[in-house]
Amino acid sequence: MLKITDANNFRRTLAGLCLIAAPLVVLIQEWIAPEIGGEGEARDVLATIAENPGRYQAAAFLGLLAAILLIPALLGLVRLLSRRKVVLGHVGGALALIGAVGFACNNVFNFVYLQMVEGGADLGEMIALRERVKGSVGLLTIELMFAGGLLLGLVLLAIALWRGRVAPRWASVLIVVFVVADFFLSGNGKVFDLIVHALLVVGLGGFGWSILRMSDADWERGYTPSPTEVGVRTQPRVQ
Repeated sequence: MLKITDANNFRRTLAGLCLIAAPLVVLIQEWIAPEIGGEGEARDVLATIAENPGRYQAAAFLGLLAAILLIPALLGLVRLLSRRKVVLGHVGGALALIGAVGFACNNVFNFVYLQMVEGGADLGEMIALRERVKGSVGLLTIELMFAGGLLLGLVLLAIALWRGRVAPRWASVLIVVFVVADFFLSGNGKVFDLIVHALLVVGLGGFGWSILRMSDADWERGYTPSPTEVGVRTQPRVQ
C-alpha cells in the first residue's frame, strides 16, 4: 500500500510502478507511431510525418513521458543493488540513465521534424535540412547516448541483478533477449517492433512487480536476506 508520508515506501512504490508503466508507454508509442514508408530516406520520413501529424506528435509526447518514467524506474533497479554487485549495477544504471536522457532528446527532435512539414515550408529545402540534421554531430551524439547508453546499461543491470539474486532471473533474461532482438529486428516492420518492445514490457514489468511485492524492510536493506532468513545465528555458539 502506498504511504505518501513514508519516504521509503513512496520510493519503492514509485520505482515499481514506473518499471511497469515506462515500457508500456514505449509499446504504445511504437503502436501509434506512423510507419515510415519507402526506403526510409529524408523524403519518406517527412512525407509520412506530413500525412500523419497527429499520430506523430502523440508518439513524440509518449516518448518524452516514457523517458521521464524511466528515471525513477532505473534508480529503483540500482537501489536493489545497493549491497550486491554494486559496481556493475551502478555502471549499468549510469549508462541507462544517460540513455534515458538521449531518448528524451531524440523525441524533442521529432517535434522539430513535425514543424518542418507544417506552415507551407518548401519540401526540397526541408529534405536538405533533414539530411544535414541527420548527419550532425549533435544528433549522432544523442543517438549514441540513446542506443548505446540505454541498451548497454540495461544489459549490465540485468547481469548485475541476475548475479545479485535480488530480482526474478527470468526478467533479467528477457531484458538481454530484448536488447539482442532490438539490435537485429527493430526497423523491419511494425509487427517486429511491437514484439521486441513487448519483451521489454514483460522484463521490466517483472522487476517492477517484484519491487511492489517487496516489503519496505527488504527494500531498505537492498533486499539482503536478514540473519533469520538465511539461518545465521545472531548469537555466538556456546562451546
